[in-house]
Amino acid sequence: MRASLAEPIRATASAIARTLAVLACIVNVCIAAGQPASHTAATLQPAPNATEIAAGRNVFRICGACHSLDPGRTIVGPSLAGLIGRPSGSAPGFDYSPAMKQAHIIWTPRTLDAYLADPQKVVPGNRMPFAGLQSALDRTDVIAFLETIAKSGGGPSTLRRSAAGALPNAPAQPSASHEREGTPHPMPDMP
Repeated sequence: MRASLAEPIRATASAIARTLAVLACIVNVCIAAGQPASHTAATLQPAPNATEIAAGRNVFRICGACHSLDPGRTIVGPSLAGLIGRPSGSAPGFDYSPAMKQAHIIWTPRTLDAYLADPQKVVPGNRMPFAGLQSALDRTDVIAFLETIAKSGGGPSTLRRSAAGALPNAPAQPSASHEREGTPHPMPDMP
């Protein structure tokens, strides 16, 4: 009797997991499009896993050309240390554009996702010379990485540990998001 129930239970669990993955994708699309998503649907998104964080580390290499994770260290752009929860235009030691200072955005995963998709649309007149990350999966991965860095204190030692393989069982690609969507990572040759 138990064996006959196991297969329907597995099939039901698999269907529920697929439904939750679809809901998470719909929420991401709504967020990227700037449309409101219900609080209940947003809570169905799974927490980032080690694979997504590792993929986000690879995507961050684009950001790292201009931004540091060291608190107070300015390269071309401001430091991204402590970005999550910080008001726009407020990192010390960086001369922000008037548009960014007056944007009054609190950087959350949702607002950061919209900004990374199209910086000029979200903050017209900002000085960041970046067209945006078009892939919602890349944005999700890099945001997961930034959140993880923020929780661990950020700084150069965190990035070195991350780059040196602090996530030893996490292959760089594909992330769970890429696997769910069936799309390859756009930078498969990144070490």
